[in-house]
Amino acid sequence: MTTNPLASASIGVLGGGAMGEALVAGVLAAGVAKSAVCAADPEAARREHLAQALGVRTSASNADAAASDVVVIAVKPGLVKGVLAALGGPANAALAKPLWISIAAGVSIAAIESQLPLGARVVRAMPNTPALGRAGAPAYTPNAAC
Repeated sequence: MTTNPLASASIGVLGGGAMGEALVAGVLAAGVAKSAVCAADPEAARREHLAQALGVRTSASNADAAASDVVVIAVKPGLVKGVLAALGGPANAALAKPLWISIAAGVSIAAIESQLPLGARVVRAMPNTPALGRAGAPAYTPNAAC
């Protein structure tokens, strides 16, 4: 019998755009409970859409989503540094707990590590367009802490 390691994990998504929504739909399809998912987005209309379409908890606060076991960084590449800095950056020891997965194109693992406490586990993943239809095959690279 195969167990799903995500079944008992809480998942936070920073950014509720098309890719963030696709990833949330994917983890729900993989068996993660809706109550275990929090999608953060600054736009109220986008949060309402995610709550209605997927039934997940949403928040205007990235800190709510970052208080998860796994946090997906699904914001535009130019926003990553500011989003992580607003969470408290390297000084916020709580940010060392989650597994961080970035889908922000062009943002290196080193750039993400510089905004998180020493020892934070970071994975850089590049999903492809078919991920929008849950048929993608992402390439990924973990950092040394993983």
